[in-house]
Amino acid sequence: QQLTVTALEEQDWNRAWKAYFKPERVTRRLVVCPPWEKYRPAKNERVLIINPKMAFGTGHHETTKLLLMFLEEFNPRGKTVLDIGTGSGILSIYAVMLGATDALGVDVEPAAVENAHENAELNGVSQRTDFLVGELNRVPARRYPLILANINRRVLENLAAPLKDYIEPQGVLLLSGLLVKDLPVIERHYQQQGWRVVSRKRLGEWQALALTGRE
Repeated sequence: QQLTVTALEEQDWNRAWKAYFKPERVTRRLVVCPPWEKYRPAKNERVLIINPKMAFGTGHHETTKLLLMFLEEFNPRGKTVLDIGTGSGILSIYAVMLGATDALGVDVEPAAVENAHENAELNGVSQRTDFLVGELNRVPARRYPLILANINRRVLENLAAPLKDYIEPQGVLLLSGLLVKDLPVIERHYQQQGWRVVSRKRLGEWQALALTGRE
């Protein structure tokens, strides 16, 4: 075996990294923008500022876009929102921008929670958002009218039963992070736990679900 050493031209890696993140339209009404970019919104357009660090949720990925679109469809105005696997906090922040009373995000990664707090400050919603490090059991016991979860399939499967204790009788659960091929299994699993699918949304190979808890 041969070991090859290649000399790389010296460059400003921080600037190169930032060059990747530009203002991006993620729904018909929402543009996600990093804090170092200047963007002038059009009429009826919202701008959400995200500092893209280590946390998931810049708005670029289909799974995030799907839930941002669902948030516009299932109006959060006047509701308290629970955001599981909050990452950058983008979903909690947008829910509050759309009129949610407040939002609580939870994530197992301390760096994500730190980033979520920062992004809430950047968007002027820190007084109506909170973020916790941990899993669902860290969330205070209460019922929520709207729950969001953008996580992988395995975690979503494990949440089907415990989330019944957190959803209001007429509440809505929005799930993302699912490949299209996994949808039948997830739908069947949630239906067995007493959930009812009310809407589906797809981008590429990714699928999101809206469900209600049947009482």
